[in-house]
Amino acid sequence: MAYRQGAAEATPGYVPSRQLTSLLDQVSVGGLAVVLETLLMFVALAGVFNQLQDALDYIWGVEPKPRDGLLSRVRRRFLSILGVLGMAFLLLVSLVLTTLFTAGGQAVFSHVPGPEIVNQLVFRGVSFIAVTLIFAMILSC
Repeated sequence: MAYRQGAAEATPGYVPSRQLTSLLDQVSVGGLAVVLETLLMFVALAGVFNQLQDALDYIWGVEPKPRDGLLSRVRRRFLSILGVLGMAFLLLVSLVLTTLFTAGGQAVFSHVPGPEIVNQLVFRGVSFIAVTLIFAMILSC
């Protein structure tokens, strides 16, 4: 064990990374920093959405909407951000369900009598239908 630890310490970057992790362990983040980071993230996302909308309006030749008050723009951007976060959540659910179907389906279909090819076809069909329904939910948003 001592040989492995000595070999790890001899690799380049081991000592600086160890120092960095010990330094990060000493730093504590306050609640104000978390609130400011979250606020900054939403401001940056709103800027990205503004640029994206301006670029797409220019590409498609659409007249931009008249700039309303600040509250109206914040509401519109907030709804856009919530839509993106909702899509991200549904994609995460899709990933988890696909993993569960794969793990559970292989465990279930391995005990079902019959040819292996039939079991695989049924499993793939059920997985395809489930993923199709999940993506239908995503696209209906």
